Amino acid sequence: CSTGTESCCDNVTMADDPDAAALISLLGITVGDPTTPVGLSCTVLPATGCQNSAPVCCENNNFDGLINVGCVAINV
Repeated sequence: CSTGTESCCDNVTMADDPDAAALISLLGITVGDPTTPVGLSCTVLPATGCQNSAPVCCENNNFDGLINVGCVAINV
């Protein structure tokens, strides 16, 4: 994960998913490609790994984990 932050997200979906799109609109985030993967309800990856959530690496984590943009699944 050299381009972002390792996180655990409760849900990883695409920017055009209705839940993600609502948050993107509310926060005024610009996402050029509606198929951009986003993580919802994310926390920093703990040393023990993710419990019941997806481990991802996200490029943009400026919203305290509410929504992380540009996420890619990682192996931990």
